[in-house]
Amino acid sequence: STQSTGAQAICGIEYQSHGDIEKDSVEVFENQRYAFLAVPLSENDPDLAFQPLPFYDFEYDWSAKVVGTIPSNVRVDSLDPVIRSKSENLLQRCFKLSQYIGVNTILIDIEGETNQNLARLCVDTTA
Repeated sequence: STQSTGAQAICGIEYQSHGDIEKDSVEVFENQRYAFLAVPLSENDPDLAFQPLPFYDFEYDWSAKVVGTIPSNVRVDSLDPVIRSKSENLLQRCFKLSQYIGVNTILIDIEGETNQNLARLCVDTTA
């Protein structure tokens, strides 16, 4: 005999770029197949420039089921001062955008074991 734990799987969909969302916008935002949508708050730019999602193109309640993602090349704990500074600026701009459009949850890729600066920036944003 098997016992049910009552646990349910929650499925979402993650988009890597704004172009993917634009192609699927009606399907993604109107269809209720997914519990959440992970969308980039900024495109993944090699120069760490802030390229925000054109959220105004979509008529949707962003706080309901949208999870924001930070570009994967953001390295706020980099030893390179230029990468670190650009990454901090991009992260802070993503945080501000998420607050403005009502995204309550953000996913951040973490690399390595040294993430003190990332932790500091996250705490400073929520304080």
